[in-house]
Amino acid sequence: MHLHKKGVHVSIPLPRRDHGLVHSIKTIEGIRHVVLFTFARGKNPKYENGDEAVQYGKAVARVHKATDDFTTTHSRFSLDLDHLIYSPVKAIRPFLQQRPRDLEHLEDLCTRLSTALSSLPLGNLEQGFCHGDLHGWNASLSEDGNITFYDFDCGGMGWRAYDVAVFRWHAMLREKEMENWSSFMRGYGEVRALKASDIEAIPLFIGARHVWIMGLHTANAREWGWLADEYFDHQLKFLYKWESKYLGQKGLG
Repeated sequence: MHLHKKGVHVSIPLPRRDHGLVHSIKTIEGIRHVVLFTFARGKNPKYENGDEAVQYGKAVARVHKATDDFTTTHSRFSLDLDHLIYSPVKAIRPFLQQRPRDLEHLEDLCTRLSTALSSLPLGNLEQGFCHGDLHGWNASLSEDGNITFYDFDCGGMGWRAYDVAVFRWHAMLREKEMENWSSFMRGYGEVRALKASDIEAIPLFIGARHVWIMGLHTANAREWGWLADEYFDHQLKFLYKWESKYLGQKGLG
């Protein structure tokens, strides 16, 4: 609602007749809470050329700019090292007991990653509201060029460098890192600037994002039930590729 009032295109909750926003529904599992949101018209951006990445970068910058003054009395998790690295590793650890070399490698990687992030130092990085899942989707691009954001369930207060690193992470997954990333940053920079220290931190946050997503999957394995060796083969391959590129023994590559 804060973003909507600031003129940012977001899917917003529709009020009930009593003006409340949250519906409570009795189910066999217990009470479930439901919110009905407006439809985000358009299509998922495909990033087949630089134009859509530029537009997405501008839209992300507008979200950050509009939330520079955001405050709330509601409690919420923070996108800190515990949320991004330490807790995810705890969730991943039981699934790698049969792969001790990978577990040892992962824990060593995460130790070096957290040390590298802390040495920036983290206190110098810009903090504020973060969407938390700006991988390039979770948004619709309309024919008139407007990007409408949704899926704020991963959001909280955190480092803005992490928030933009999520886009680079996903571009790297799609092997489109350099072409998509440069276009995204060009668009972002047209709306607001990131300090050099924040830009320096982005490659490290790519790794933090991947550790976090693995922790999300493993923490929910009981409900989702699709994790197997093939999953860890794929995820660890990407993480080790990132490590060799950005987290050498001497720091950033």
